[in-house]
Amino acid sequence: MSQFQRYIDEAVTECQALSFKEKTEGLWTDPEVIRYFSRLPIDGPNQHLTKSIETVLDGINEPRILVVGGGVGRLGRNISIKIPDSYVVELDSSFGMVQEANIPSVNGDNPVPHFVQADAFNMPFQHFSFDYAIANGLVRYFDLGEQLDLIERMRRTSRFGVTISEGKAKDIIYRLADNLNGSVQLIETEMPMFRMSLFYMLLKSYRQDNEFRARVTLQDKKDPVAFLAQLAGSSQGILYELRLK
Repeated sequence: MSQFQRYIDEAVTECQALSFKEKTEGLWTDPEVIRYFSRLPIDGPNQHLTKSIETVLDGINEPRILVVGGGVGRLGRNISIKIPDSYVVELDSSFGMVQEANIPSVNGDNPVPHFVQADAFNMPFQHFSFDYAIANGLVRYFDLGEQLDLIERMRRTSRFGVTISEGKAKDIIYRLADNLNGSVQLIETEMPMFRMSLFYMLLKSYRQDNEFRARVTLQDKKDPVAFLAQLAGSSQGILYELRLK
């Protein structure tokens, strides 16, 4: 993979500079990216967060769970499977993501969450509509004031608490914890994590850079996108969970 290291390094630098707007108007609207991520197997963070919610909701019958910023539905679907008596709603602002997430529902797969397209800052739910709410990989795209606003909105929807989780974002989570009122529990768990944004930037380079495209094609003519995913790979990191009541 050494011949691709320069491209990976450049893509990482671009990833770090991406804004939320660039994500929502680029990454989260790209049909090829959406289709790819809908087919990824469940990863370590999603498995861990599902178990974490099971622990928090132990003893609650037929829990109602809200997933904010759910993307193509991997976390919500895993929760539905692992907690079979649960009622899960996933919310995401991307029409393409929600449309893709709903495909298994159309095909009759069970159990499935309910996928809703909506802005996280204007959630169409009444107070305490859910027993628990979770947002994974979302708050990093907002400033501190917006993060606190989002958490307050999630708290209003949830009877028993909220989880905010981020991978490899220690500074963001620690700053947020210092500015939250009420009971806050911080959990840190080391695990491998897929680099979604890096995959997108490599795909962008593949489309725009003839030399890079030629090198990728030499490696995998039949499925260059799969090879790009291999380049993006997984890296070891810390998943930070803030549990709030």
